[in-house]
Amino acid sequence: MDSFFTAQILGAVAALIFICSVQFKDKRHMVYFLVANTLVAGAALALLGAWGGFMTNMLTLLPALYIYYKSDKRHGKVRPGLMWLFLAIMFVGWLLIAPTVIDIFALVGSSVYICSLFQRKENSIRVLLLINQVMWLVYYSVVGQYPGLIFGVGFVVSDIIALHRFSKGHKKARRSVSHWWRTN
Repeated sequence: MDSFFTAQILGAVAALIFICSVQFKDKRHMVYFLVANTLVAGAALALLGAWGGFMTNMLTLLPALYIYYKSDKRHGKVRPGLMWLFLAIMFVGWLLIAPTVIDIFALVGSSVYICSLFQRKENSIRVLLLINQVMWLVYYSVVGQYPGLIFGVGFVVSDIIALHRFSKGHKKARRSVSHWWRTN
């Protein structure tokens, strides 16, 4: 029972980190928080014995670290073709653990997560992370990661707020209201 409660606490911490990740405007900060989330969530899944989720979650560290490293201008540009290599590595790793039917949700969620890392626009990242979170919500409900469920809903709300905050239409509307205020 002790590892179950520890897993729940780690799941809550991972979920809070994930919620915070989409609120950053800069991609480098977003990826930094996503790496931290992956480590903490992986530990929680391992404590629950959810090895399919653990494997796919840990394999997302490879592309996340690559993107974090390449997001510094001194290290060159990101090669978009590597996304397919990382997806292939994840799929092979997933097959090696003898996955169950529910592990398909972890695979799809992690695959969408990898695709999100290779996006240039932050709002594209946020949309893909929203899909990722829905897949993981289903997975968490089956494996018993209850804080992941609760905070997953919080992430969906946070992501929608971030999409609204950083959308071009929101800034334009805000400018037009402030301009209207000054002219009257």
